[in-house]
Amino acid sequence: MRGKVILKPLGQGKEKIIIPNALREGVGDIEVRCVSPYKTLFQTLELCKAEEIPLAPHRLAGELLVNENGSRNDEVCDAIIAEYNISSFWCNIFTHNSPDTPIEKKIKRKYPNGEIRRILTKEDIIGEMNKIQVSKDGLIPGKHFGYRMTNGVLEFSFKSGDLNIHELPVKNGRYLNGEYPTNLLTGLPDPNGKGPKRKVWFWENTTAISAIVLWLDSIFYEKIDLNVYEDPRGVLEIKRAKIIEV
Repeated sequence: MRGKVILKPLGQGKEKIIIPNALREGVGDIEVRCVSPYKTLFQTLELCKAEEIPLAPHRLAGELLVNENGSRNDEVCDAIIAEYNISSFWCNIFTHNSPDTPIEKKIKRKYPNGEIRRILTKEDIIGEMNKIQVSKDGLIPGKHFGYRMTNGVLEFSFKSGDLNIHELPVKNGRYLNGEYPTNLLTGLPDPNGKGPKRKVWFWENTTAISAIVLWLDSIFYEKIDLNVYEDPRGVLEIKRAKIIEV
């Protein structure tokens, strides 16, 4: 059975928007609420902390916005754009070590504009080289992970077990660009070659830390934008719809 999408409307007195049979088989129903049209990442973390909600989970966002074959779910994406007037939104944290670099206690990347992003970790969650680390779905800022702004540098700290580690396609010590089979549950390249092919992009020569920005107005996985934190993006709460028993 195909799931439906429930959009909580902006403004008082408006009816919920129900999109029936909008999701792939087995996903269930998903509810979406726009918490704020546009916030910087730090403002988003503060807002999510105050409301005690997680950043939009990457896996659930994929189930909402992507069809079985990895293409854009036009009906759902267009409905969210029309109702909330946003073109992109913040998703959860993404970090990895670059190939052939020593495992360190700090993972950081310096961008051409001088911006530095950094994650503070314990040795037991840094993982192995040539693997990606992604925060688990449902992590609430201030509750499941810490963050702070220090001299313009946004730092994250995670507890052991709060990151998932996944294999990445690697050749000659470098992450590979291109299209790869992508796991439907995680939204990540699948080392077992299962799932629809989607375009992915990885850093090749540096470590990196960022939140993921998901674009609604393009093919979903072709436009993952790892942009500056000061660029405002929408803030969505995406969660499983509650089943009401009669």
